[in-house]
Amino acid sequence: MADWVSRQEEVVAAGGTGIDEDTAFHFAIARAAHNNLILIIVHHINDALRESREWSLRARTGARRSHHNILAAIAGHDALAAQTAMAAHLEDVQVMALRWLRERGDVLSPDTRGPASVADAAFSG
Repeated sequence: MADWVSRQEEVVAAGGTGIDEDTAFHFAIARAAHNNLILIIVHHINDALRESREWSLRARTGARRSHHNILAAIAGHDALAAQTAMAAHLEDVQVMALRWLRERGDVLSPDTRGPASVADAAFSG
């Protein structure tokens, strides 16, 4: 896992997004869980959100900092800290995905009770 975080830092420093290293880091965590369902879920999430993840990584969000926090907790065998760091990372991902949708114009207006506006209402507050 640490190698993937380091490699992502190197790629970003060279001007890339580090999307492949980001993906590898996610899969390394999923494999470490020894749960095939988690691997399947991560696979589908990574595929479905690839475009928004690339946008987020280009925007230089805190994803890499989150990865360091997650990695430190896992390396320290601190399950509570790992859970807390992962939850914070997922909240950040949610915010970035909604920003990406808004920039693309894919989110329906608040008075249109479509899926996107319902999701916004559910996740706000």
